[in-house]
Amino acid sequence: MCQPMIAIGNFHTQDCGDPPIIDTEAAHNYVGYFCNRFGEQWIFQFDRETQTGELRGGDVGWNQSFTVQDGVCVDLLLNQPEALWLAACWSAVSG
Repeated sequence: MCQPMIAIGNFHTQDCGDPPIIDTEAAHNYVGYFCNRFGEQWIFQFDRETQTGELRGGDVGWNQSFTVQDGVCVDLLLNQPEALWLAACWSAVSG
């Protein structure tokens, strides 16, 4: 078993739901993290086995996931820094 490299705190209130529990031990699971200067947090997960990506964010409710295809979140409008971060994550998993 490997030792954790980082621990990420949840800056959101309980009203935002439970932050996701991420399995980083599986080699096929990619995880990207984003936090802006306002404390808005996003987590991108990509499963290399199923070739599926999802995005979760505290401000939109941790318990809801949004599909990511070709580096773009399908049902959610992101601002420019968020969209650039997500595109970089996609590049990492598809390049």
